[in-house]
Amino acid sequence: IALSATVFLGFALARTITQPIQEVTRQAAVIAGGEFGEPVTVRSHDEIGQLAAGFNYLRERLQQTLQEISDEKEKVEAVLANLNDGVLALDPAGRIVHLNPAARGLLRLPQAPADVRGRRWTEVFPELGLSAELARAQGGTPVTVRLDGEKTGGRVLKVHLDPFKSGTRHAGVVLTLQDITEQEQLESLRREFVANVSHELRTPLTTIKSYVETLLDNEDALEPSLSRRFLAVINAEVDRMTRLVRDLLQLAQLDAGRVRWDKRPLDLATVVAEVAERFRMPAERAGLTLSVSSAPGLPPVIADRDRVEQVLANLIGNAIKFTPSGGRIELRLTREGSMVRTTV
Repeated sequence: IALSATVFLGFALARTITQPIQEVTRQAAVIAGGEFGEPVTVRSHDEIGQLAAGFNYLRERLQQTLQEISDEKEKVEAVLANLNDGVLALDPAGRIVHLNPAARGLLRLPQAPADVRGRRWTEVFPELGLSAELARAQGGTPVTVRLDGEKTGGRVLKVHLDPFKSGTRHAGVVLTLQDITEQEQLESLRREFVANVSHELRTPLTTIKSYVETLLDNEDALEPSLSRRFLAVINAEVDRMTRLVRDLLQLAQLDAGRVRWDKRPLDLATVVAEVAERFRMPAERAGLTLSVSSAPGLPPVIADRDRVEQVLANLIGNAIKFTPSGGRIELRLTREGSMVRTTV
């Protein structure tokens, strides 16, 4: 009887020890498979109970940490997805591990992201090259390169290659792509504009200098009428430079967005007729015919009178300058729905 009781008590005691351990083992296997399941039941306050409580605490902390990591990953992916600049990540072997929608658009990639992940950069984009730059970036040196021409569809791309690490281990290269086509075009226009302005300023300055030198060198020998004519030329050239500088200031204000508009209801036909009248004499001297035609019943427009007159003066002045003698300059106003079209 004593032996039987001992065996029974031993078996019951072993069950009380092994059952919680087996439950912890099963839950650990479930967590290893990616699921968190249910917490382990704590049946006592002894060492086995403390083990079960500690396992439940670890389970909750692991679940919370993984949720935080998942939330941060979603935030980063949302930021990358909404960036205007393209971002690609390559592993140490040069395989694509991530690219955002902007990168797909800039590189004109027809495949879905899943179709290119895991493939090498040189395999997906052989025409772009960058093998030497990738090798330098993988060696730990950031590189910036400019891509243009047919391989980028006529656009100009600025590509920055930067190595990144995971701890002390080299984890790959991040490529940042920026479309600078418009910026390059603006810079080209700016250089052309500066060259044109320099040329425009050089001509009146040369004229003024030559006439002033003539007046200084021949002050006593020149007739008053000739001196007055020289001064009139100098005055006209100064006015021309003043207009040019004023136009430059207005362009700078337009570029900076600091122009103030005084928009009011405006009878456009009256404005066009008044501006045309100012240019009638210069047109006749150039042997040109200047005419104005206006459709009946034109509605008033909301506009800045000074700016409209400035545009019309520029267009009519260019027309007088470049139309051969004997030609015609026509100003027409027509109605198109709720709009008024002015044509020179």
